[in-house]
Amino acid sequence: MVHLNEIRSGFEERGLLREAARLYARAVLAGDTWAAILLVGCWDRAHPGDLCAARWVAESAPVDDSGTAASLLLALRRVGADAEARELAGRVVAGVRLDDPSGVASLVTGLRELGEDELVRRLAERGSDLASLDNPWSGVDPPAAIVEAQRWFAEEHANSPPAGLDATTVRLDDPIAVSVVLHELREEGELDQAHQLAVRASPVVGVDNPYAVSQFVREARAAGAGDAVAVLVSRDPAEQIRLDRPYGLPDLLIELHEAGAHEQVTRLARRITAGIQDDVLHQPGLVQSLLHGLWHAAQPKQVRLLAGRVVGRIQLSDQRAVAGILDTLVEADAQDEVAVLLSRDLGMRVTIGIDKQAAALVLAALRKAGANDQAEMYAQRLPEAGQFLLFREQPGNEQLYRFGREADGTPAPAWDWDDVLQ
Repeated sequence: MVHLNEIRSGFEERGLLREAARLYARAVLAGDTWAAILLVGCWDRAHPGDLCAARWVAESAPVDDSGTAASLLLALRRVGADAEARELAGRVVAGVRLDDPSGVASLVTGLRELGEDELVRRLAERGSDLASLDNPWSGVDPPAAIVEAQRWFAEEHANSPPAGLDATTVRLDDPIAVSVVLHELREEGELDQAHQLAVRASPVVGVDNPYAVSQFVREARAAGAGDAVAVLVSRDPAEQIRLDRPYGLPDLLIELHEAGAHEQVTRLARRITAGIQDDVLHQPGLVQSLLHGLWHAAQPKQVRLLAGRVVGRIQLSDQRAVAGILDTLVEADAQDEVAVLLSRDLGMRVTIGIDKQAAALVLAALRKAGANDQAEMYAQRLPEAGQFLLFREQPGNEQLYRFGREADGTPAPAWDWDDVLQ
């Protein structure tokens, strides 16, 4: 039997839609229901609105597995083939196995969404040896089960009840613990208690962990405890924050900026730019996050300085990070740094992964930077990297590549249902 994942990666995702459809059809005839699901989607991508594949699948697809049959019904409905789904549903109910409770439950859901309550009744008659096809508790009364769970919980904790929220016992020097309690108090509407806790903690809470401090500032501000934030800021966290915990630095920059602590932001930004170690800056995702934090905190000069340290050597394997770095540099008007990054031939060298959104971000960032030639080079690489659908979405490609591509990359000519079944 044909390995369907190999078909998707080797054919359909590279744009060889006709070849993929042919192989899906052969797999259906060999007894593979999942291939029918893929065939419906593949045909619709090349022939939207045409229901040839849906009609053939409704007549020919094997329907013995309940879960896969439910997925096939959904696939038909997604392409607007409700009538074909109803035709298939009749075959499913007559012949599907009932040995998979979760699959049967999915099938019942699909039948009800089609409005086929009579088919649900017929399925239930076939499965009368099961407790009930529409009762996921398999014969257990849900209200009774809930009462039993509550009784068990009460007995379990009768001698040692779980501790309630107590703002008087939290460790005031632990910013994470304080932040958690502040959040819970706010959720319960206890804003006065949250304010009092923030005020008590601000003179003594630790100020060396950037992430922990950012969380405290965020929760204190949300609780309306601006006075507590002012006390914390007066303790000069910008000079005490550890730079060897870099993942919290962007959040702290942003929170201090939102709190209006602009002098602290400026001093912390300078420390980051000058003091963060080179061995930390080999991680593209971290660099992107730091640059974003500096830009959000209104520190364009520091964006340029930090970027100057890394753009000539940053790894190009993380397409989302590369896109974010380029976008931030353009926003910061860091023209020299943008030029250095673009000189590394991003259109040909940025790795294209399976994340379609990340690949789209690279294209958008290149075009925003005015690097249209590199964007075009990047776009031309998409099909061979398994991103044909994004390639087809690019300007001028939707109609040209409506029917997919040939093996040599040229647009495929029109093909029809007879080509699939040949």
